Amino acid sequence: MSTKKSALWYLHFAITVLIMICFSFIPTVGEITRYGMQAIGILVGVIYGFATVGTMWAALAGIVALGIIGVMGQVVASALGTPMIWGVILIQVIMYALAKEGVTKFFANWIISRKVVKGRPWLYSFFVLLGAFIVAIVSPFPALLIFWDIVYATYDNFKQPHNCRWSQFMILGVTFSAGLGVVSLPMLTSNGITVFANYQAIAGESMNAVKYVIALVPLMLLSVGIYILLCKFVFKPDITPFKAIDVTIADQSALKLGRRQVIVMLAMLVLLLILFAPYLLPAEWGLTTFMSNLGLFGACAVIILALALIKVDGAPLLNIQEAASKNIQWGTVFMVALLMPLGNAISGADSGIMTTLTSVLSPVLQGKSVFIFSLIIIVIGVILTNVSQNLVVIGILMPIVGAMAGAGVNLAAMTVLIALATHYAVLLPSASFVTGIMFSNENVTNGFLYKYGAVICVVCGVFAATVGYLWCNLIF
Repeated sequence: MSTKKSALWYLHFAITVLIMICFSFIPTVGEITRYGMQAIGILVGVIYGFATVGTMWAALAGIVALGIIGVMGQVVASALGTPMIWGVILIQVIMYALAKEGVTKFFANWIISRKVVKGRPWLYSFFVLLGAFIVAIVSPFPALLIFWDIVYATYDNFKQPHNCRWSQFMILGVTFSAGLGVVSLPMLTSNGITVFANYQAIAGESMNAVKYVIALVPLMLLSVGIYILLCKFVFKPDITPFKAIDVTIADQSALKLGRRQVIVMLAMLVLLLILFAPYLLPAEWGLTTFMSNLGLFGACAVIILALALIKVDGAPLLNIQEAASKNIQWGTVFMVALLMPLGNAISGADSGIMTTLTSVLSPVLQGKSVFIFSLIIIVIGVILTNVSQNLVVIGILMPIVGAMAGAGVNLAAMTVLIALATHYAVLLPSASFVTGIMFSNENVTNGFLYKYGAVICVVCGVFAATVGYLWCNLIF
C-alpha cells in the first residue's frame, strides 16, 4: 500500500470511529433514547467503514463500540460466541475441500457441457449464468473467475473481440447471478445464515429452511431468466458469430471425477441432509431431534472430522489447518458477528428506535395495504443495497418489518423478499464484493454497467414486488 493510500485509509478509519462517537452527543429524536442514538451512530459508522476501510475493520470497530455502550462480555458472547457464527467459520472450511478437490470446476463444466445448448447461444448463456449461481453457493469469487474464463474462452473460440457486446452482457450477467447465489441456501452461505439470524432475532424462532429455499430459489432463477430475456429481446447484442456454439467450450478433464471428488460430494450431500432433515421429518422422531440439536455448528463439525479422518491415496480429504488458514473470510465472519448484537441494540426496547419508527411509519402507512408496504420495503432495499453492503441493508430493514408484523405483515414472506431485493446489487461498485470486482474488469466499461445495471435493478425490483410478493405469501 502506498503512503498516500495508507494515509487515506487511516483518515477513513478515523472518520468511521468519529461517526460512532459523535452520535452520543446529538440530541435524541422522538422516543429514541441516548442508547438508541449511540446504536444509530454505530450503524452509520459501520456503513461508512464498510465502503471505505473494509468489512473486517469496520465490523471490529462496531463490536468494540457496542461493548463500550453496553456490556463488553455480553456483546462479544452474542457476536462471536454463538453456534451460528462458528457455523459460518466451519462451513468455509468445508467449502475449501470442495474447491481444492475440483468439485466446483466439475459442476461448472458439467452445466455448460449439456448437448441441448448446441446451436442455442442464449440457452448456452443461461447455462453459464446458472453455473455461476450454483458455484457462488460455495464462494462467489471462484464463480466469477471460473465463468468469466468460460466467457473468455467462448469469444476466443469464435475469434471475437474481448469487449464485444455479448461478452459485456455475460460479464454483467455472471456477476448478477453470482450475487444471487450467495444467499440462496440458508445453511450453506454466510449471507443466507445472516438472513436467518436476523429473522430469529426478531421472530424469536427459526425460519423454516425448506420453505425459504422453495420461496427464494425459484425467484432467483427466474431473475436470471429475466436477465437473459432482456438481453435477447430488449438489449439485442449481435450473437451471430456464436450460433455455432457447442459443448467443446467445456473443460473435459474437469468432468472426470476420482474417488476423492466423489467422497467430498457425498459428504456435502450428507451435510445438506442433516441440515434440512429437521424440516422434513416428523418432529416426534428421535432422529429428527438429534439432527435438530446438532444445528449448523454440529453438522459442520461432524463433516469436517469425517473428511479429516478419511484418507484417499494416502492423504486426508481435508487438512483442517490448511483450510482454516486459506479459506476463512474473516471480514465475512466479523460482519455476520456484528449484525447480531447490532440488530438487537437497534430493535430492543431500550433504544426506542422501533417505537419511533412505528410512530413515524404508522401515519404514512395508515390505510395502505400490506402490498404497498412490501413495495416500499423492496424499493428501499434495491436502492440501498447498491449503495451499501447487502447484509447491512438487511440489518436495517428487518427490524422495520418486524415492527410492522403486528399490522398484518407476513414476516417470513417479507424476509425472503428482502433477501431477494438486497441481492439485486449490480449498479454501483459499493453494492457488493463481486460487483466491485466487476467494475475493475477491463473488458466492460463503467458506462455500460451503470446503464444496464440500472435496467436490471428496475425490472427485477418490479418482478420481486409483484410475482415475488404473491409467491412468497403463497409459500408462507
